[in-house]
Amino acid sequence: DEIFSLVDAVEIENGGCNDRENAMAIEVAKVCGLPVTIGSDAHHVHELGRITLPVPEIPKHEGDMIELISGFTLPSMMSTERKPLQPLSGHE
Repeated sequence: DEIFSLVDAVEIENGGCNDRENAMAIEVAKVCGLPVTIGSDAHHVHELGRITLPVPEIPKHEGDMIELISGFTLPSMMSTERKPLQPLSGHE
């Protein structure tokens, strides 16, 4: 419990993790009451495209993307709950 007091959010969808590991991250977020994020970056070729963030429109500029996902709610495929994405402390 003490370590999770230092955590701002839990990445629940990671292309480098398997379904069991991502499901465990969801459970950690639920138990600790933490907001969730997804990681769409890839560190290996086989991870490309595994995790995506669906958006209602294609942003034309970086500012458009920030505005589009600000306060965005992401449904998890492994959970019926919807959790708002929130900026990490110090990264607002």
